[in-house]
This record gives sequence, C-alpha cells and structure tokens, in this order.
Amino acid sequence: MGLASASVTLIRESSDTDGDSIEDSWEQFYFGSLTNVNDTSDWDQDGFPDVHEFRAGSNPDDTNSLLKATSITVPAVGNVVTWQSESNRSYLLSRSSDLLGSFIGFASNIAATHPLNTYTDAVSTNVLNFYRVELE
Repeated sequence: MGLASASVTLIRESSDTDGDSIEDSWEQFYFGSLTNVNDTSDWDQDGFPDVHEFRAGSNPDDTNSLLKATSITVPAVGNVVTWQSESNRSYLLSRSSDLLGSFIGFASNIAATHPLNTYTDAVSTNVLNFYRVELE
C-alpha cells in the first residue's frame, strides 16, 4: 500500500520588497518610506541596527528602546539577570564564566514580560558569570 504525495507551491507576496530584511509595513509605519533605513542603518544611533530593532520589536526612533541587559545582581539565591523586552517575543539566555570563552545557552523560550524580563540563574549561586540575552 503506497502513499500518494502531492506538492503545492504557495506564492506569497513579499513583505520586504526592497530586500533589506525589514518588513515594508514596519518601515512605512516608523519612517513613511522604504528608503530611509536598511539592514545596516541605525536611525536613532543607539548602536542597535534598524534590522535588529525590527526583529526585537523595539522602537527605532527611541535610543532607550532596544534589546539589552539592564542589570545583573548576585543575591544568595543565584544571579538575577534583567533585560528590556518587547511583547510577543521569546529569548535565549546564555552564560560564560569568561568573556573570552564560549557562552552556553541554559534557558530558552523565555516569554517576554514587557517592559522588563527577569530571570534567576539559581545554578550560579554566589558565582559571577557573564550573560548574553538573544532573541529567539
């Protein structure tokens, strides 16, 4: 008994007609044009490129709106990492004991709790680590 297979080709209109990895609707909303920003620009000069602002859901016209860690504290219960977050996003948290070493992901699919996320790394009690927050 064999299985029948069929292939279907879906044709979808591109939402990035200028090919800069930023959706046209987002560019139109924030800049009123598809020519003001691209995948290497940084409109608000906050060091977070506009394509990353788009992916992170941050406001490209606000220097305080970007994906970044805001604090790390070392209480007795473990290291507490806090970072800016946006709705409808999820994050991966990685740690390293050495900035020159590799970072190892230890918590993934952390749902956003806009405007700030907080995560306690209980495994690292009383040990200072370096942390990296990434958009998933």
